[in-house]
Amino acid sequence: MRFVFFRQKFNETSNPLYKWQLQSYAGLTGAKETVLAYCLVNTPWELIEDEKKKAQYWMNAIDPENNPEFIAKAKQIEINNIFDIELFKKQHPYCDLYNKEWSFDIPRDQRLYRQYFKRDDKAVDSIYQRVIDCRKFIKENFE
Repeated sequence: MRFVFFRQKFNETSNPLYKWQLQSYAGLTGAKETVLAYCLVNTPWELIEDEKKKAQYWMNAIDPENNPEFIAKAKQIEINNIFDIELFKKQHPYCDLYNKEWSFDIPRDQRLYRQYFKRDDKAVDSIYQRVIDCRKFIKENFE
């Protein structure tokens, strides 16, 4: 479920500037095809803890260890930020999770989403022309 949302989000909102960036790489390297890869990776423990502290503050949870609403929120923060528990525990061996039972991993083959772009020679040529125009502008206005 989380991965389906992940894939859908990037299909709908893929930044059009990435297409131009990849076309410029194709122009520089001579590649006929480029790939944009979106990867789900574990969030570092320190950032997860920061999110929990923010939640504790906004929930006014003075005693978070005995607050069921806060514990539920903390568990959801962990679920939303950890995709490979074994790797996470290896990288952060001393962390203490609220989720004692873990069944929320996303399979490795589903944590990578790729978008492929064919080289567009017209776009590459327009990028080269834009560079020439920018150099001319800089020379005329800043030298």
